[in-house]
Amino acid sequence: MLRALVAMAATATAWDHLTEIRDPETFAALLYVPEGALTHAEDQSWPLLLYLHGAGESGSDVRELISEGATGTPPVALERGAAIPELAEQFVVVAPQTSRGWDPSDVARFVDFLGRSPIVPKLDGRRLYVTGHSMGGAGATYAATTGRFAACVPVAPAGTAGPRTLVGVPVWAFHGRNDAIVPSDYSTRLVKALRKLG
Repeated sequence: MLRALVAMAATATAWDHLTEIRDPETFAALLYVPEGALTHAEDQSWPLLLYLHGAGESGSDVRELISEGATGTPPVALERGAAIPELAEQFVVVAPQTSRGWDPSDVARFVDFLGRSPIVPKLDGRRLYVTGHSMGGAGATYAATTGRFAACVPVAPAGTAGPRTLVGVPVWAFHGRNDAIVPSDYSTRLVKALRKLG
């Protein structure tokens, strides 16, 4: 696998820090591999941050995930070399693209694909995290109901999974109260319900 990672890094020409990968059954995606994954032992496993985009980046051209409208997202920060060191050095980051919304079963199948892919470093199954913004924030909450993720971080989610389906999954929600696109009530109701459920 280390040879595959080195070859991938050597042949990645589309972007400085990200490589396009494709699962023919689910999604194309941008893959970020920390430099340490190229030099550490092959048996070392890495945490995954799966980032689900919002409606504005929907389509079939993964370059849209690092476009002008996607500012502030993990793939943009990584591509520009502006990500916080904890993310850039300690996580494999994958940003899939959809044109049809985030079906949780598709997301689960894509995670299985990542686990089999020879160019993705060995992932630690206990440290798989999902995040997303707007449509992707909602998708992250639904993906968290599959039992694949150790935690979920929805940002301004445009809807959420039912709170009872998220019991046992740590949720760290972010939403600006002045959000003019997606009402912050989605996040407020989710957090209140999760706290009520303990």
